[in-house]
Amino acid sequence: MTSYQYQREPDASRYGEYLSPMYYALSYTWGRWELEPDRSPETKALEVANVSWPIPRIRPDRFTAAQFKRVLQNILANYMVSKVELSGDQHNTKQHIYSAPQSEFVWLDVACIDQTPGSPLKAQEIGRQARIFRGAEKVFIWLHGIEPSVLWRAVSGLFRAGGEAIWIYGREPGQLPRLRGSVLRGDEGFLAEAVTSLQDLLKDPWFSSLWTLQEAFLSPAAEIVDKDGQLLCDLRTGGPGAVEARTPIDLQSISRECVLLARVCSRSVAIKKQSTTISLPPSELEESLLALIEKSGLATLALRNPMALYTMSRKRTTRDPCDRIYGIMQVFDFQLGSSAPEADPQKSFTLPELEIQLGEELFRKMPLLSQVVVHTEVVPFGHAWRVQASSTMPSLADQLTYYRTSSIWGTYEPRCNLSASTQSGTAWGRFDGVSIPFSELVEVCRIVNEAGLYQYSERISGQEVQYEASEPNENYSQPKSCFQLALDMTELTFKSPYLSSLELSNISPHQQNQQSAALELASACECEHLELRVILLGRYVDERRDRWDWGMTEDKDFSRGEKWNMGILLSRPFPSNRVGHLNQENTKWRRLGVMIWDLANNALTGRTSKEKEYLLGEGRTWEKTEGLFG
Repeated sequence: MTSYQYQREPDASRYGEYLSPMYYALSYTWGRWELEPDRSPETKALEVANVSWPIPRIRPDRFTAAQFKRVLQNILANYMVSKVELSGDQHNTKQHIYSAPQSEFVWLDVACIDQTPGSPLKAQEIGRQARIFRGAEKVFIWLHGIEPSVLWRAVSGLFRAGGEAIWIYGREPGQLPRLRGSVLRGDEGFLAEAVTSLQDLLKDPWFSSLWTLQEAFLSPAAEIVDKDGQLLCDLRTGGPGAVEARTPIDLQSISRECVLLARVCSRSVAIKKQSTTISLPPSELEESLLALIEKSGLATLALRNPMALYTMSRKRTTRDPCDRIYGIMQVFDFQLGSSAPEADPQKSFTLPELEIQLGEELFRKMPLLSQVVVHTEVVPFGHAWRVQASSTMPSLADQLTYYRTSSIWGTYEPRCNLSASTQSGTAWGRFDGVSIPFSELVEVCRIVNEAGLYQYSERISGQEVQYEASEPNENYSQPKSCFQLALDMTELTFKSPYLSSLELSNISPHQQNQQSAALELASACECEHLELRVILLGRYVDERRDRWDWGMTEDKDFSRGEKWNMGILLSRPFPSNRVGHLNQENTKWRRLGVMIWDLANNALTGRTSKEKEYLLGEGRTWEKTEGLFG
């Protein structure tokens, strides 16, 4: 086995004598089992020629160098092609046809990244992870932590459970919101199998590694190989041992089942908790499965939201805290800290420094995306403009198809300029846009809600169950408000008994819950003599309705597209005379959360011209505002 160093050329990549060769990439985890130099000297490392660094040695109870080499050989052998070799002279040419691996190259971190601590080459190669994994012909995920039989049983059990869930939830847009009576009556055997299967699957350390999280995001079609390097194949049509329909199982197919099961469980839990007319079985199974799916991150990966990836990284294992940034920055196409091309090789960076760099780059390249987080703990004044250790994804992000398409860049119309500014040694966020009093916008949204609410019922076990929907159709639908809030944990929300009792990142979308949270927030600000305004960040518009979502269709009406406005909630002390300029560039505002409101046709139908101005972010009702926030 030989390592070839990367050499960049104008129109290609050169590796030794090879120009842009076809290659595979391997995603696996090993850092937790690396041996110290003075431990177990008899344990050998993987033999790789042409490297200037020592290849890490791994504890043999995890895998040996011989096993590692055999796995790599098996991975190459999974895809063979016919090749022709000619021999003899021009008068007597012989043709020999033989089988050979489709590719002879594998990108392997220990053999392709300089493992010398502090090496500038190591930092640069880490900065190329997105290009490496996106450029691979195939990516393989090596699950070496569980036996092949356990892996097969876990994945096939998950697929069986997903197949049962399809009958309940369906895949067509018109069927997705519908929950049939079987789950509500307690016919939930498939959920028990899903819980057991996912528990077994998550025993493999690949699902708890930080570095594999980025690789998973970059390679949704990565194929699974077992402990021995053999492809895990979907044999549902022929059963184990069948040769027909030998379809490799990839990450997105497993993630797809988790998305489907999570939707079934979430809807079941919601209906069971809302039902007051009949007695329904408890929801422990659904809640257990939801917790496992959240722990795995598999359904979150399907959202294709890189900010969700950042918050997920807090739940993953790593030896260096700075890897919370280095380990996921490539999903944004960022090169930060020591991996930046112009970085001083002698300088080391702290996690707060890297978080500031990430926040500044998000402001510059993805301003809307940078604010779709909430803080679950109180953060110091001036720091809330950027992601923190306590940041998480709010549930309202699921409403923006922007985060569920194949492109992380999305399509939106910015209405606010965001940048970073240092004041007295503290990095603040700076905004320059338009704003409106929070209470005025909420009042218009209340009018929209009252004009568009419908109520339905369905017979379950012979009894009628009432539920509400935001649109008149025959399906179950989560009773939604035309606006949704997600709030940061701040001193203000902490003081409010009502707000502190809520899961602020996941406030129920029901109009009554949203309205109550909005009124309580406005009241709390009034009591503290705070001015509360909505700063319009931009408008998300998707007329195309991209249906590419890891094979899952969306639970929306494809015919009308998506239109949402999004804003951040900022507060400041009221001036003594209740009149203050909004365009003072150094005025400091406290970030309290985020808000989105619907601009689809049904939200605007029947509205007065004044009400439309409020909703659209247009007219004199929206005032020019600038300042610092955090």
